[in-house]
Amino acid sequence: MKNEMKSGRRIANIVGQMMEADAMKGRYGMLTTNLLEWILLKTKQLSDHNFPNSLEGIQGELTAFKTYRTVEKPPNMTKCLNVFFSLVTFLGSWRSGLGFNALIHAHRPDLVDYHSLIPSRHIENLNRAFDVAQEGLGIPRLLDAE
Repeated sequence: MKNEMKSGRRIANIVGQMMEADAMKGRYGMLTTNLLEWILLKTKQLSDHNFPNSLEGIQGELTAFKTYRTVEKPPNMTKCLNVFFSLVTFLGSWRSGLGFNALIHAHRPDLVDYHSLIPSRHIENLNRAFDVAQEGLGIPRLLDAE
């Protein structure tokens, strides 16, 4: 009786392994089919492109790209901000009031005439920025320029 149970388990184990191997064979067939379809699609896509085959052709492509980047494409800075202001030193720009005025000008150019600011007039610039922020943007004045 025990021998029959052992042989039954062995047969069930073998049948289970065969079913698993059959399922793996089906998955392998599906993966192979998908891979061949992908290869066929990519070869069609790549055959439609014209790639330069010489050094001169590649240099021409690089020159065209450089022209696009420097001449045809507008710089990102002019898209985002029309403020030609650089925060050379963070502390100095904020201390002189130019940084705060530039920040306001970047968001609302109608509130601040940035080009009329005088860099040496720190207190005047800061007071002007605080006043504009309070009146034009509704930001309460929490600090005083000193």
